[in-house]
Amino acid sequence: LYKEFLRIVEAKKPMEFLLENVSQIQEIKDQIIDDFKDIGYDVKTYLIKGEEIGMKQTRHRFFFIGEKIR
Repeated sequence: LYKEFLRIVEAKKPMEFLLENVSQIQEIKDQIIDDFKDIGYDVKTYLIKGEEIGMKQTRHRFFFIGEKIR
């Protein structure tokens, strides 16, 4: 599904974007980062653990934050 998000970002060209997904997406994070780099974005990644931010769940989510390369 990230490929569809990639297509939208490429078409709309926002200055920044936030992509959130399940933690297992880390298995292909390098490919995702490369794909966004190819369309002009620098990407940072973060794993957020719900229990570490005060949630009553142990849900883990993985975030990609992209910024347009100027």
